[in-house]
Amino acid sequence: MKEPFDVLILGAGFAGTVLATILGRQGLKVLVLEEGEHPKFAIGESTTPEFTLRMRLAAYRFDVPELAHLTNFYDIRDKLGSSHGVKRSFSFLYHREGREQVPRESMQVPTLHPPIGPDAHLFRQDVDAYYLAVAIRYGVTIVQKARVTHLEIGGKDVCARTERHGECRAKYLVDAGGMRSPLAAALNLRENPTRYQTCSRAIYSHFIGVRPYDQVGGSRRAHGLPYPHSQSTLHHLFDGGWMWVIPFNNHPRATNPLCSVGLLLDVDHFPRQDGLSPEEEMRSFFRRFPTVARQFERAELVRNTIATGRLQYSSRQIVGERWCLTSHAGAFIDPLFSSGLPITIGTITLLADALLKAFRQDDFSLERFAAVEDFVQHSFGQFDRVVSASYVSFRDFELWNAWGRIYLTSVLFGTLSPMRCYLKYLDTGDRTALEAIDRVPYRPIAGSGFAETQKIFDRGFEEIMRVRSGEAEPHQTAQNLFTILKDVDFVPPAFRLADPEQHAPSPFTLPKMVRDLPWYQKHAPQWVRDTFFDWSPTLYLKYTMTGVLKQLATSIRRAFDPLREAFSSWHRHW
Repeated sequence: MKEPFDVLILGAGFAGTVLATILGRQGLKVLVLEEGEHPKFAIGESTTPEFTLRMRLAAYRFDVPELAHLTNFYDIRDKLGSSHGVKRSFSFLYHREGREQVPRESMQVPTLHPPIGPDAHLFRQDVDAYYLAVAIRYGVTIVQKARVTHLEIGGKDVCARTERHGECRAKYLVDAGGMRSPLAAALNLRENPTRYQTCSRAIYSHFIGVRPYDQVGGSRRAHGLPYPHSQSTLHHLFDGGWMWVIPFNNHPRATNPLCSVGLLLDVDHFPRQDGLSPEEEMRSFFRRFPTVARQFERAELVRNTIATGRLQYSSRQIVGERWCLTSHAGAFIDPLFSSGLPITIGTITLLADALLKAFRQDDFSLERFAAVEDFVQHSFGQFDRVVSASYVSFRDFELWNAWGRIYLTSVLFGTLSPMRCYLKYLDTGDRTALEAIDRVPYRPIAGSGFAETQKIFDRGFEEIMRVRSGEAEPHQTAQNLFTILKDVDFVPPAFRLADPEQHAPSPFTLPKMVRDLPWYQKHAPQWVRDTFFDWSPTLYLKYTMTGVLKQLATSIRRAFDPLREAFSSWHRHW
């Protein structure tokens, strides 16, 4: 392929195709080289409010409406298909080996309600194939089964050699190849050992026949939580690890019987067991916990089980002269809290903006891409602290119950940051509101750009690390964390954050939002009001009702289709 391109992207997964779509839509000539072939298996299936809101901002900002198709479950179901699951909350259930799960030893964090939410469980092979097609629609050249054998970086262009397609040249190279990044290998960018504290490994696959947890665990009366566990991203927690259960068949119109299941284990606590296959090791953990065992007693694998070594890796550099690594080509921590997709879209947005400006002004200086470097390194550094502290907290439910709330004080503002930018844009029509997400304090992931939230997080993290080092015991540390939470004045009182018996914040239903919005706009600390609520108070209600009516109209049209076709052979659906 002798034809020169503007941007060469390695990897046609989610990051590579979404970035290519944005750049192609804005007029750049983009080539994507994919070593494999779509459709292909991928994990990273659980969306979050921060991810979907950042996707919505990108859709408006870069004039790619297809990005907005991934911003709530109902749009995903209607635009991408019924193979995806609904996610109305995060559920965390604590287990002790050999004992039934105690229903009150649970925690739940809601996602958003319509029209912004709910979130979704993405069947990634369908999502990634969809955005591959969208990229092609916007003029991107995609070459599959194109294994890169050599990279040349330097001067004013980059060159990739492939086994079957010869040389490919471009003015800029983006590696979206994930853990097996060709660019990281070519430039020896990996840190060995990694700087991260988290030390976990994974075993994962797709199953059929996984029973809904609400049929095998405690009743709603017993646990007192507002959402069904089976419409959550379900986390089974235990000393030394955790397990995700992500069903794609958890709503009435589901057509995909699969369920994604992954087991994450602290490497020191649970070293690899010799002589056991990955499936045998996973099933041995099912049997350790009676309630989990019932959930999986009828489960059958539909693909090979994948086992990893240590998951964590880091890179000493994310951007360089005429090249950049996307987030997971640069680093990885652990799937806990579903941080992968928010970091990915944050990286893509910053990189796309920097590239478009660089091509307009023919200036590819490293300073233009400094925000990308900072965002990726900071995001993974922050989540390393979050996840490593969480593994320590899994030693005891009381400790986890307290630490999970410390993290919640930050992640709430990770949602409010892009929400403010989006609602401010709807309120004023000013496109600079969309770009505000690129700037501190809104830019950092999970609300970590705010001094007030970070102060609480840092105090909590120090307490947890004392448990890790053996200087403190879990029970007293949990009490200390709840004392810290009593100082939090920037979360609505209705959340009852410092009450250990309140195991779920208020749902984000319309009545609850109507109740909480006056607190945010009139009684919250001044910095909260100034930073997040500088838009019209009636806007959220108008936006919500408009979204609900739009879904209602869509449902009516869908119901009318078969009736019309029963009586008429010619229609204008095409």
